[in-house]
Amino acid sequence: MPEDFIPVKRSQISLFKSFALFYFSKENEPLLYKKEGEQLKASRIKEEQFPDLFIRTTDRENASIALYKTMNAHLSETIFSKGLVSTRQALSTLVQEALEGPLNISSKMLPETLEVLFQGYNKNKTLMKSLAKLSSSSDQLVEHTVNILSLTMQFCMFHHYTETKAKTLGVSAIQHDIGCTQLPPEMNNTKAQLSDSQFKEFQTHAVKGYRIITDSNC
Repeated sequence: MPEDFIPVKRSQISLFKSFALFYFSKENEPLLYKKEGEQLKASRIKEEQFPDLFIRTTDRENASIALYKTMNAHLSETIFSKGLVSTRQALSTLVQEALEGPLNISSKMLPETLEVLFQGYNKNKTLMKSLAKLSSSSDQLVEHTVNILSLTMQFCMFHHYTETKAKTLGVSAIQHDIGCTQLPPEMNNTKAQLSDSQFKEFQTHAVKGYRIITDSNC
């Protein structure tokens, strides 16, 4: 796949109405599948009747902003109407985008996510504690990050930190293991003990994370 294109998660296809989508021919040539502003039929999305789709690399940052806006709205809706399990899953989806997407965009958009969590906490004082006890189908890195975020927000609220400080710590909680995204996926998701060489490589994730953050100029 050429570096000019980035794959789109099949579960997020409906969120890319404003962006052109492409697929690759058998000859590995990019072909237009959907124009900007067009929406795929709901039945096609539901049945996943479409090929693997991609956006242009040049659209990545704008697409990430659009995703955050949609996902934050969905998180707000689930917190107030769909219960803890759906809320945990919605938060996991947001965290996954924060770990995989452009860091400069996540740093700008995540405070809005934390604002939604504050609103949910004001309605349900046990929200953070309850979210930390749940699990979802996300991979282990996402699960761990959501747990750390929930515990961090719970700590901030218990100690009556200002909302500004709590948001800063919340974003830090989400990004604290971002260096792990540069490790082999099997290393992040294994339940077995790491070998000596794997553990040595795992120990580099803090330095990798530092470089990701400093290079992003967030």
